[in-house]
Amino acid sequence: MFSIRYGVALSMLLLFTPQAIARNDAIMMPIARAMATAGAQLDLAASVKLFFGTTPTAPIGQDFGKVATLRRTSLTENGPCERVFVAALVDLQKRATAVGANAVINIVSYYNQQEFSSQDQYECHRGAAVTGVALRGDMVRLADR
Repeated sequence: MFSIRYGVALSMLLLFTPQAIARNDAIMMPIARAMATAGAQLDLAASVKLFFGTTPTAPIGQDFGKVATLRRTSLTENGPCERVFVAALVDLQKRATAVGANAVINIVSYYNQQEFSSQDQYECHRGAAVTGVALRGDMVRLADR
């Protein structure tokens, strides 16, 4: 009797383990909450402006093309969605600075090349062991007014 229970329990564990490992839950998170974190205040550069979704901008003086990034972190960290989102924004800003851009506009979530555009939310993916955020935007130099 004990060996049958053990066998059934082992079979159930093996049956459901691949689903747990392959978990990839999409969570919509507020941009404002991530931008208000201490990490965002410390790490984001004021010299490169960030515009989400279809937020209006000043006229574009020069277009440097698209930029994309994917950042991941372990689930053991506190606030992983906000932390990974800010790290992805820092990546976008560094790439923009390297080409001479002063803004990244039209920033969208771009996880697995599926675009989600919003002025208020970003898409965070939580798996069994990691949290990830993928972003894409346009590097531009905004015209001086």
